[in-house]
Amino acid sequence: TLTNFSGTPFSLWGARQWGSNLVGCWWTVVCEVAFPVLIWFRRINPWLLLVAAVFHLGVLALMNVGAFSYLSISAYPVLLHPEVARSLWVRLRGQPVR
Repeated sequence: TLTNFSGTPFSLWGARQWGSNLVGCWWTVVCEVAFPVLIWFRRINPWLLLVAAVFHLGVLALMNVGAFSYLSISAYPVLLHPEVARSLWVRLRGQPVR
């Protein structure tokens, strides 16, 4: 059966959509292989991490894989480029960016 990781009826329905699953599986493989290289580019670093966080939120919504999504998302701030992280931290604290 397809219920191995299905947590909801919606996720079970999604597991039966073979065409979109094939595209999604290959897209995931390509992104996971490219991730270590793409993370080094400062310009796309925050956007890549945002897309990855949305991906893992989708995994959380559609699959029953325990704490995997929470752990993945909680690790992303460490991967943020230091200059971008400092800029975001300053903005969150309400201070002007220098």
